[in-house]
Amino acid sequence: MAGINEIQVRDARIEDADRIGQIAVDAWQFAYSSFLPAEFMATRADPALRAQRTRDRWHEEVIRLVALSSYGEVIGFAFEERPCQVAGIDSEIGALYVDPKFSRTGAGRALVQEMVRRFIAQGARSMAIHTLAENKIGCA
Repeated sequence: MAGINEIQVRDARIEDADRIGQIAVDAWQFAYSSFLPAEFMATRADPALRAQRTRDRWHEEVIRLVALSSYGEVIGFAFEERPCQVAGIDSEIGALYVDPKFSRTGAGRALVQEMVRRFIAQGARSMAIHTLAENKIGCA
């Protein structure tokens, strides 16, 4: 598996939407299926629907990043949430998901580091990112 030094981060492109949709579904299943109801999980189990939601929101002016493996494969993504949903905070990462096959490779860290760099460049002085407390992987 690739380490953080081999992970590249670039701006997401609309043509990445299908891969983003698949990663979102796989990461949700991996992180949340052990403690969220199956009925709820089923509402988020369609990669094509997730990809279409990404395309439908592409007009929004937010930071969208993807992490690439050393082979150039999209293995994770991070999207800015704007406006920030947390009172008193300047910026927010609203989505951060990594393909479970690439868990613990540094892809998530690389995405967060680039988001922080871009938020600072925009003048942000604070940032929020959150997950469910039961998501031990995300909390780590």
